[in-house]
Amino acid sequence: MDFLETFSPVVKPATIRIILSVALMNGWPLKQIDVKNAFLNGYLTETVFIEKPQGFQDARFPHHVYKWNRALYGPKQAPRAWYDRFAQFLFSHNFQASSADPSLFVRLQQSTVTIRPLYVDDIILTGSSPTFLASFQNEVSRTFAMTDLGDLHYFLGIQVQHTTSSLFLNQQRYIMDILERAQMQSCRSTVTPIVTNVYSNSTVEEEAYPNATLYRSLVGALQYLTFIRPNITYAVNYVSQFMHVPSLRHFQLLKRILRYIQGTISLGMQLFKPSKLSIGAYFDADWSGCPSTHRSTTACCTFLGPNCISWASKQQQSVARSYCEAE
Repeated sequence: MDFLETFSPVVKPATIRIILSVALMNGWPLKQIDVKNAFLNGYLTETVFIEKPQGFQDARFPHHVYKWNRALYGPKQAPRAWYDRFAQFLFSHNFQASSADPSLFVRLQQSTVTIRPLYVDDIILTGSSPTFLASFQNEVSRTFAMTDLGDLHYFLGIQVQHTTSSLFLNQQRYIMDILERAQMQSCRSTVTPIVTNVYSNSTVEEEAYPNATLYRSLVGALQYLTFIRPNITYAVNYVSQFMHVPSLRHFQLLKRILRYIQGTISLGMQLFKPSKLSIGAYFDADWSGCPSTHRSTTACCTFLGPNCISWASKQQQSVARSYCEAE
């Protein structure tokens, strides 16, 4: 109760891929910073009272409560309070927030460019002046308790391998955690993430899968895996449509995706050094692909130079009356 706005300071995945492409093109260094206990740095603007926590009771005032001034982990307004505190610090150092992504901050001054995307308490820092980057990191460390993680190598569960002209992104550790949760570390792999006749018999009454919680947990984990694996986006989107009432057939399709990623655990996404930042986009759609809802599925991907920076596969909200209308 008693809060006005909530906000999760999470940078968009496409923004991260754009920044990595721009840094590759210009040869900028990529640094990583982790803020310790980030939410504790926020100040609350609302008047909030809390009950006395265990160990902090006062026998003289048994019916008194505490007034809350600083944010803690747990309340809904804590992420917004941390974002406001950090954003005000950056604004005081001539940074500007992007209108397309509020968690992206850019500083253009004295022929130098500095970029800082914010993902809760994980920060990537890049720019055209290594000297300014080092001095600014020292300035941040004097205001916030932070850990300098050096060159970007492991960010949000993604391993980053540097070469002379590219970056290789891989989620091998994350995949191993998913397979361990599903107890499929030693499963037999398959060459495709989904069958071609996935919609066959979809209108027939199916037996419900008894452990719907496990199904939702695994599908949610796979959704994050599409961060750098566009080749499983369609399959994950399909099994996500049945999270409310999964059947045994849906769980078998989910297991097929897990077998596919088990056999391709070393694959990932390679970002190459672009010669120019030209934008290209590709779209496609089927027509009335789902026999039960008669809705079409749209797929799209966007390229910045040679690098794919965003993609999506989702079912359309309305029924198209022709193939042309679906596309």
